[in-house]
Formats: sequence, structure tokens, C-alpha cells
Amino acid sequence: MRLQRTQSRRSLASALLQERTMSIAACDSKECFLRDLSISRGTFDWGVSCPEDLVDGKRHVMYVWFDALINYLSGIDGIDPKKPLSRFWPANMHIVGKDIHWFHTVIWPAMLMSAGIPLPKSVVVHGFIAGADGRKMSKSLGNVVDPHDMLDKFPCDTLRWYFCREAAFGDDVRFSEDSLRLMHNAELCDNLGNLVNRAVNLSGGSVPRCDVEVSLPFDLKELKASVSEAFEAYRLSDAADLTVRAAAATNKWIADLEPWKMKAEDQQARRSACLRKLLEAVYVLAHFFAPFIPVAAEAIFGKVGQPPRPIPDLRDDFANLEDGKEVKATSLLFSQLEVKKVDVDAATEKKAEAKAKADSKKK
Repeated sequence: MRLQRTQSRRSLASALLQERTMSIAACDSKECFLRDLSISRGTFDWGVSCPEDLVDGKRHVMYVWFDALINYLSGIDGIDPKKPLSRFWPANMHIVGKDIHWFHTVIWPAMLMSAGIPLPKSVVVHGFIAGADGRKMSKSLGNVVDPHDMLDKFPCDTLRWYFCREAAFGDDVRFSEDSLRLMHNAELCDNLGNLVNRAVNLSGGSVPRCDVEVSLPFDLKELKASVSEAFEAYRLSDAADLTVRAAAATNKWIADLEPWKMKAEDQQARRSACLRKLLEAVYVLAHFFAPFIPVAAEAIFGKVGQPPRPIPDLRDDFANLEDGKEVKATSLLFSQLEVKKVDVDAATEKKAEAKAKADSKKK
């Protein structure tokens, strides 16, 4: 199979690949895409047979990757616009592992171009899950982690959050149970969990009124724009970081205001307004946490008694809830996971090193 040189350059090298992903490419130059490709094999019998007149009467079968890639189209019942599944083509993105990116960015586009079929709009390549020391998981090393075992030990939300936060999307993730436990405790339990519990318990069982002006815990308009930009660029870790920072800002905001100390009669309107904005912040944050921890987000919506809505529809002035709506103080969102003291010390040291490195860069 052969594509014209200009066709290959224009549509493969320029359109599909970005420079930031070339570090995982199987060749040193985009020109390597120009070599010919054999799409049949004659050394074994298993596979889809080739027409004999195309291979000089010899028994050949289709190259497995040429055959397998066609399943993307057969899986949606072809590209006949009359078929309901045809709306899924061309795909906005293909998400593939870095060990098979060449097949999806060279062979598959070449096949589609030869047939005059639109190409996927993008190919996103993810990394591998490695051991805590960075080495590839293998039975010989004894460092293989069974995901089913992890789901038996940890909430699914915790695992989702960890994998999105631990490394930039596209890079390998070093999986460590110790790091997972520490991240769960710090970000999900202490930060988000305590925030939600405080908001719900202080509400008094219903959404408080807000009749006076009070400050807001964070800039929602800015958060919408920043998180959207991160998701558009597949920066899942950045999107999660922006969200957890907003939760931390809310915790600090309410701790500084101390509405629980507002007991005088002339302070009740301000106290109510503070607690209303706190509950509003929790409701808003649930939308941004939802892609990462959907189970917990759904529980938050249940606590505040309001269903989610499209993020662009959320009011930037934190006025999304209904006065007097029931607020339910149900079970805790997250419980602390046991962590050995040595793990805590190591995490503290690692955090200090990271901060020192970041400070040195600023200088």
C-alpha cells in the first residue's frame, strides 16, 4: 500500500500529529511515514484470506492490523448516512495506548485516505501504568497490580482521582498505594469531604436565604474558562488541580469568615448569607469534580437537593439554589485511609523538595 508523498506529508504529518507528542513516535522523522507497507502475510494460514489473484495465486492472509482497524467502521455499521450510528464518524478523537499509536496514526489514516473516508479529528495517546519505582509492570518482577483487587480495597472514585492527578495525561503513571492513600486523605477526605460536611451541617437542614452581600469564595467565571481550556487540551491533571484548588480556597474563605461565631441578632442576616454562599460553592464544585469522582458528585447533589445543570448555566454570582430546599446530612463522602507514618514523612519530604524546586525556578 502506498500513498503519494505530498498526500502523506500534508494529511498525516501535519494534521494528525503535534510536536508535543512526537517524543513517543516510533521514528525520528515524520518522513518515516513514507515507507511502503505490506498488508498481507504468507507465512501462516490463520486470518482473513486475500483474493488469490492479488498475490500471484499464493495463499495469503491480511495483515492483522490492516484487518483489525476496519472494525472501527464495522462497529458503527459502516458510514452510510442513513444508518443511525453513522453520526459517530468521523470520531472527534481516538484514545489509544502509546504502544499502538503508529498503527492509528499511519496505517489507519492511510487506509481511510485511500478509500476517500474522512479521518478522525485527533488521536490522543496515553501512557502506561508502571510500578512505584517507574519500572514496567511484569510478572517476572512481581510488581503487577490487579485492578479488581484495587477496587476491592479502594472506592472507585479514589482510583479515578488518583490516575487523573498523579501524572500528566500521555505520560506514564507510577502507581503507588501509599501515594494513593495520601492523596485520598488530603484532597478528597480533608479538603472536599470536610468542606461538604461543614456546609451541610451548618445549613440547618435547608438552603439558607441570602439577603445581604458577602464575598465569594472563588471566581467561578475564571474557573469555568480555565477548566474548559484544560479539558480541551486533554490536561486532565490541570483540570483536577484547578478544581481542588477552588475547594481549598472555599475552605479558607469560610474559615476566615467564621459564621459559626455570628450569634448576635444583628449578625443573623450575614450569617445566613455566608452559609448560603458556602452551600452554593459546594453545589458548584460538585459539577467540576463530577468527571473525576462521579459517585461522590452525585452524592453531593443529593445532599443539597438540586440536580446538576450544564456548567455554562451555573450563575457566576453563586445564586443557583432554591431558598428553603431541604439539605440532607447523610453519610460522609469519604473516610480516612490508614497510612503508615513513614509514608507521611516521605510525602512531606517530597512535597518540600517539590516546593523548593518550584521556588528556585521562579528565581
